[in-house]
Amino acid sequence: MNLLNWVVLAAAAGAIVSCICRMDPLLYWKHRLWIIAFYGGLAISCAFSALHAVIGHIGVLEFAVVGGAIAWLIGSWPTWQSGRVPWYLYRTPRWNPLMQDRRSAIRRM
Repeated sequence: MNLLNWVVLAAAAGAIVSCICRMDPLLYWKHRLWIIAFYGGLAISCAFSALHAVIGHIGVLEFAVVGGAIAWLIGSWPTWQSGRVPWYLYRTPRWNPLMQDRRSAIRRM
């Protein structure tokens, strides 16, 4: 294995752990199914990229998969920062005062 394989393997392992940590508070009967499937798919695709890195068959696809997963995890961090699932991922979204203010402002226009 060369250096690029090790980089992809380490990045994929970090992304897999991060996706599993994001999936930990998600409950299939309480949260939207697509978000559970999304994070599961990210973890599985990163696992396949890690497998390709171990075998030695990495290409642009593996970099794109791992880079996209890491970009999504970093980009969505502000909504998950409190350690709780964001309100809009529930099957029946909880009342959000910010959205209520926006709705009433739109009605007044």
